[in-house]
Amino acid sequence: MAPKGEGIVEWTDQLEEALIEIMVDKFQRTHTSSWKWKNWEQMNTELEQKFPGVTLGADKLRAKSRRMKSQYSQFTELIQHTRVGWDEQTNTVKASPDIWDKFIRRHSNFKIFRAKGCKHYEALHLLYRSATATGGLRISSTEPPKSPRSYARMEEQFLAGRNSRGKEPIDLEEGSGDSDDAARELDDPVVTGSKRRVRKRGSNTNSQMQELIDLYRESMNRKDKGKIST
Repeated sequence: MAPKGEGIVEWTDQLEEALIEIMVDKFQRTHTSSWKWKNWEQMNTELEQKFPGVTLGADKLRAKSRRMKSQYSQFTELIQHTRVGWDEQTNTVKASPDIWDKFIRRHSNFKIFRAKGCKHYEALHLLYRSATATGGLRISSTEPPKSPRSYARMEEQFLAGRNSRGKEPIDLEEGSGDSDDAARELDDPVVTGSKRRVRKRGSNTNSQMQELIDLYRESMNRKDKGKIST
């Protein structure tokens, strides 16, 4: 029998979806996706029980998680572009050919989004949202309108700046973002150097997290109803 993690694994849609469901369940109980090694081993055991005969290993689950995190970051960057439209109900992305060309030149992964969108975006958003930067090309409605030349220059700087850090928008090196320490909630008031008291952040963070969990559950319920009706 091959050691854990050495077998070739084909990540089918069913296997990937089962892993995401297990990760979301773990996230709802731990409020973090920076899990310890024992947590990955627990999730691996649960996944292998659902798919008898499939040998995975905690290392393969972590590697898959890093790839999904990169996918989430790239797709979020895409749909945050002001000239890109996304219909989350049909999971389709609309953009002009020149915009697609610019993104695809930077990384071939965007070809997949053009054809298939991002199937599990709601779940990935729940798991990885804190790792994604805000869109560099989003323009506030309160800002004065920019000239076409200014916008084109800003767009080129945005795409060139992202590309200068490499093909992947996030660091995928082993251990990157995989702290063994669970995220700590800030329940105590934060005090600045001037002793000025500011509002608590822990309760607000919890409410935002619960809102995301509720939105994810609603999305999954809609998908389940759609499957039943068909």
